[in-house]
Amino acid sequence: METGANIKSKGAAPKGAVSRLADAVVQIAGALSTALILVAFALTIFAVFMRYVVNAPLMWSDDASGWMLVTLIMLGCAEAYRRDIHIGIDLLTARLGNKAKGAQETFADLAVLTCAILLGISAWEAVTFSYAFDAYTSGTVEVPLWQVQLPLPIGAALLGLVAISRILTRLSKGSSK
Repeated sequence: METGANIKSKGAAPKGAVSRLADAVVQIAGALSTALILVAFALTIFAVFMRYVVNAPLMWSDDASGWMLVTLIMLGCAEAYRRDIHIGIDLLTARLGNKAKGAQETFADLAVLTCAILLGISAWEAVTFSYAFDAYTSGTVEVPLWQVQLPLPIGAALLGLVAISRILTRLSKGSSK
């Protein structure tokens, strides 16, 4: 499978401004995702310590861990896609020729873009609805629900940005032949 790094390294066409911007923004989001993984891990260790050693369980840690999980996944999925380190099954695509493989990869990027658009629209509607009705989370900690939902459209936008970047890079590579 041709990764984002491979598209760049083959050197047929230099990366455009959109691709460089996408890379920079998505790398920052990926770094934030990594930091959130460490924070969630530390929070889990602290919650276990408080529950089993101090015998004073934290009432808010499960809620916060859940919110961090959604955020770190939505920020990290675009970086995984950009670096092409996501899970993929290539039983059929590994046997394709260069032209067919390029068409398949473009189709896959268009499918990701479509999913990102649909997710983004749906998530944005949920955020605006929660904001308009002043909805709060249920559970031990009550925060405005739109704040918890906001990583969903942000992650969808990042995913769409990477898909557009990959499509544009592939098209400019094809037009430079």
